Amino acid sequence: MLRASFPTYDVVIPSHNRAHVVGDAVASVLAQSRPASRIVVVDDASDDDGVDVIRSLARAHPSVVPLALPRNGGASAARNAGIAACGAEWTAFLDSDDLWLPDAAAALLGAGERDDLDVVVGDFARVERNGAVGPRERGWDGGDIRAALRERNVLGTSWSIVRRRTVHAAGGWDPSFRTCEDWRFFVDVAATGARFGRMDALVAHYRTAAGERLIADDADLAAGRLRMLAHPYLMADEPALTI
Repeated sequence: MLRASFPTYDVVIPSHNRAHVVGDAVASVLAQSRPASRIVVVDDASDDDGVDVIRSLARAHPSVVPLALPRNGGASAARNAGIAACGAEWTAFLDSDDLWLPDAAAALLGAGERDDLDVVVGDFARVERNGAVGPRERGWDGGDIRAALRERNVLGTSWSIVRRRTVHAAGGWDPSFRTCEDWRFFVDVAATGARFGRMDALVAHYRTAAGERLIADDADLAAGRLRMLAHPYLMADEPALTI
């Protein structure tokens, strides 16, 4: 049964050299039909004027919390810094070049509370350089989460939300991963016994060419994949908990 009050949530947005797009990501959270408690925007030692942009957003919007890291530590370290500033029941990790649709939080959290989930995943659509929106996509079909994660990272940070206690139970994000870091995070979360569920709603636009992205060579990606496949959770045989 749904509780009377709507659950609280924070959004963590890591940003590195995304001064030209991070404001769009923040605006998409500010436009939610259910407002966030905090929008923690972490500048990961950008070379552009990202810090100034983020501080300007914070001056204009009280819910925006600006953080500036003194040195670049990667997306995982930036997200961990953001987690430390969060206090709501749920935490979302929106990439700085992606966008939430206006009812994303209401849809994700409604499903989480209704079905007593720890991780809720929605659908997304790609937005190309020319602004064209592609068809609705889903990385995970709602089946066995361990089997799915053995193949690849089937979940996306920008179209999911996680209970804060579950984030902490998983130990946050592993900063030693510069590739496959989101895959590692969701495997660590699954290893805690978290309950995953998917919902049938489009919640995010994944902008594929909005700004600079980390380009990893084949060797880095292969090494990251090997590290992931050696994770004890993925090597176990017992069925995972999904609903």
